[in-house]
Amino acid sequence: MRKQAIWFTAIGLVLSLGYFAWHRLLPRIDIQKLYGGPGNLQIMRSPEKVQVWKTEGFLNRQSGSPPEQSAFYKKGGEPKTVPSSLAKSLIERLSNRLSYYGDNGSAKMCIPMPGFVVAFTRAEGEVDIFLCFECDILAVHVGENFKAQADFDPSHNELLRVIKALYPNDDKVQALRERKRR
Repeated sequence: MRKQAIWFTAIGLVLSLGYFAWHRLLPRIDIQKLYGGPGNLQIMRSPEKVQVWKTEGFLNRQSGSPPEQSAFYKKGGEPKTVPSSLAKSLIERLSNRLSYYGDNGSAKMCIPMPGFVVAFTRAEGEVDIFLCFECDILAVHVGENFKAQADFDPSHNELLRVIKALYPNDDKVQALRERKRR
C-alpha cells in the first residue's frame, strides 16, 4: 500500500511539473513588436483617452447589409469613451504577453472580421486595436499603417466583458459568447 502511494505521488508530481513547464515555456508574443515599438506601447499603456467604436462592418451586419472586408477595419458610428476602471482592465489585458498565444507558425481557419476598435490616444499619436471575437485575432494599426496581428484566445472572455459593459443595451453585442477555457 505504501509503495502504491509513493507511485501515485510521483506520477502526480511529474504531471504537475510537466503542465507547469508546458504552460510557462509556450512561445509568447513580443508585446513591443506587436505594438510597433516602445513609443506605441507607451501610448497604449498610458493613454490620455480610450475610446471604443463598432466597426463599419459590424454595423453593416447589424443592418443586414453584406459588408466589404475593408469595412471591418474602419471606425463606424459614435465612439464610446471608456471609463478609467474599464480602460485599466483593457490596458492590463492587452499589454500582458500571457494574453496572447505565441507565434508558433499555425494559422486559424478564419478570416478576421473585427467588430470593435479600441483607440488609445495621447498627444503623440493613436494606437487602434481591432478586435475580432469570432477568430480571437486582433490587429494593431497606428495611423494608416498596419503593424501586426495577434491571437488573443487567452484573453477573449476578459476583453469581451469590457466590450459588453460598454454596450449593455445592444442585443447583438450581448449575444457575443464567452469561451470555455482551453
